[in-house]
Amino acid sequence: MMGQDIPLLSNFSEYSLAAGVAVGATTIILESTAGLPVINTEYEYIPMVIRDATTNREIIHVTAVNTDTNELTVVRGCEGTTAQEWSASAYIYVTLTAEAASDLQAYAAALAEDWAVEDEDVEVQPGQYSAKHHALKAAASASAASLSEANASASEDKAQEWAENPEDSEVEAGQYSAKHYALKAAASAAAAQAAASTFVGVPVGTTLDSRGDTVDEGFLPENSAAVSRTTFANLFAKIGTKYGAGDGSTTFNLPDSRNYFKRGWDGTPESVGAVEADAFKAHSHSASIGYSGSHTHSGTTTGAGSHAHTYYRWVQWPTPGASSGGTSSTYNGILHDTSWAGDHSHSLSINSSGNHNHSVTVNSTGDVETRPMNMRCLSQIKY
Repeated sequence: MMGQDIPLLSNFSEYSLAAGVAVGATTIILESTAGLPVINTEYEYIPMVIRDATTNREIIHVTAVNTDTNELTVVRGCEGTTAQEWSASAYIYVTLTAEAASDLQAYAAALAEDWAVEDEDVEVQPGQYSAKHHALKAAASASAASLSEANASASEDKAQEWAENPEDSEVEAGQYSAKHYALKAAASAAAAQAAASTFVGVPVGTTLDSRGDTVDEGFLPENSAAVSRTTFANLFAKIGTKYGAGDGSTTFNLPDSRNYFKRGWDGTPESVGAVEADAFKAHSHSASIGYSGSHTHSGTTTGAGSHAHTYYRWVQWPTPGASSGGTSSTYNGILHDTSWAGDHSHSLSINSSGNHNHSVTVNSTGDVETRPMNMRCLSQIKY
């Protein structure tokens, strides 16, 4: 299996860029690398996507992760995409791409083959060997048993040891019985079958976003439905009742990704699957109208042209026929005109109301939710 590319995946792994990314850059710095898979060999890589609030996308393959500096070493513009310049506000997240899915399937097939036919004494995994290895060892042990049996007169007990010693019990230093190798061969064959039948490239519990309208084979829609704990036992073992206990005994609930944006894992197990309501970060708006202190306003009346005003002056006259010194008298009004003042106006003053402000109303704006520009997809979970 040497040389087989192996993509590494993780759930809910969305990250923030610490700085913008130039077109030709082969390193990308994140705010944090917590939760990213660990790359151990030159054949392993992490498939990721960089995107912005529009429809711009770029697939990258991460070949190394420096957790001290949060720096990724990357191959840009993978799988038919083009390397682009990205601002620090862009999103970057781990996802199963088409090439990664193909590599996983190829890896599964190669692993199954290794479990079956890897050469004798070559480890498939540390301390574990192929069915072929154990079959050859069993044959060698059987041959040794036969040889011992031929010399049974001298070593009948040894022949029995070569044939039937328990698994992992040495007959001689570093050598085991035919029974031991037969059991090991059976275990390796079972591992090969399991690798071929159950490891099909996508780990159970992985979320895959599709642009199609129907759920892919081997997946369930993330719609909060209650499904059987028996039928989907592998998925139940993976997520349990994190998203709902179903009927409490025979079913459990799937995640509900509808109308949610994904957020990267922050390193605490209980945060995986947690839902946060939409919100703005706390902030305030200011508004004011300046004032000019205590003051008055001037005004004028409209000119009325050159004119005069009339008035009455009351004069007391003795009553006709009254005796001298009598008190009886009458009053008569005499109409007089004032002098002309020419064309003029009159001043008007408005009293001061002291220092004061005026209220301002800021009208609301916006839609029924807070969201970036987006494109809907069908989220489905591997069972």
